[in-house]
Amino acid sequence: MNSCYVVNYEEDIEFELSYTISGNDTAVEESLLIDLIEYSAEYEQYIDHLEGIDILSVTYMVTKYSGTGGQFLRGGVLTVSDENGSGPVVFAVIPDSELLLLFTSEQVLELEPEGIDRAEELVLNAPNRCRSILSATISPPPVDFTITFHIKATVSGSLL
Repeated sequence: MNSCYVVNYEEDIEFELSYTISGNDTAVEESLLIDLIEYSAEYEQYIDHLEGIDILSVTYMVTKYSGTGGQFLRGGVLTVSDENGSGPVVFAVIPDSELLLLFTSEQVLELEPEGIDRAEELVLNAPNRCRSILSATISPPPVDFTITFHIKATVSGSLL
């Protein structure tokens, strides 16, 4: 007699995306590839069995800052697209803020439902990656800072 067991799993995951911005340009655009396997090798064995991913929350803060007061991030937008940059959708709009006030002061990011759906779809389906693009205006230059986004999500699936 052959028995087959299905094991359902659900796990909370957390990871960070950090963008380092430096130079004299006031308009910035930086992109990062999001790949769950890069954040935890254990997902490689489960990636083909993922059935769901729910992005629960995103917080952000400036984690490195080499400037003086009076420098602002304005018009900040996080978009998500496929790994090649195609089909970008707004994931979140970052409120205009003074960089010094964001330094080591974590803020909650309001997420756009369409952007959440797009990110979840791209990470859930092969090749299980997406691209995150940060665009903003920073003034006055020069700027030198790192802004880090802390993402909490739940992944679920079934194994035989």
